[in-house]
Amino acid sequence: MATLTWDQFVERTRAFPGSAIPVRDLARLVKDLEISEDIITSHQAWSPDAYQRIPLLRSENLEALVLCWEDGQETFIHDHGPSCAVAKVWSGTTFIENFRRADKGERPGFAKLDVTERLELKPGDMTASDVGGIHAMGNHMGGRRRMITVNFYSPPLSRIQTFDRATGEIGEKLYPALLETI
Repeated sequence: MATLTWDQFVERTRAFPGSAIPVRDLARLVKDLEISEDIITSHQAWSPDAYQRIPLLRSENLEALVLCWEDGQETFIHDHGPSCAVAKVWSGTTFIENFRRADKGERPGFAKLDVTERLELKPGDMTASDVGGIHAMGNHMGGRRRMITVNFYSPPLSRIQTFDRATGEIGEKLYPALLETI
């Protein structure tokens, strides 16, 4: 049961020493967070070209974004660089694929990935990814239905690696360009 208001959540995240909140602690805080309809309504934007990432908060140790997904929109396969992440589904159904590296990095700039699990998350459900976690997520509900997730990163995003599904090629995106799309 959610017990933290947005202001209480922000206050608790700022109380963590250093620049990163451990993923386990961040997940507990997000689980207890009650995000008001007003916050979500005032942080929505939609585009037929790509899912939208609308900033809610950026502090020394946390970044929070509202992600608005049209039907069929999805991320690249990616990690979060030096950040952990927690995503909570606000509306719709989120499809997630988690991966692990199946190689030892012997071919620089390329990675062989294996799918470790596929998840379907409904409103109120969460997923957490520690530093180094590799995944992809998206809206594959069909029927032109929209989806909203609220994503939290600690420390704030600075760089990510992307992984090409077909070729295995590894790319990199640096902040702030990575906010356009992952």
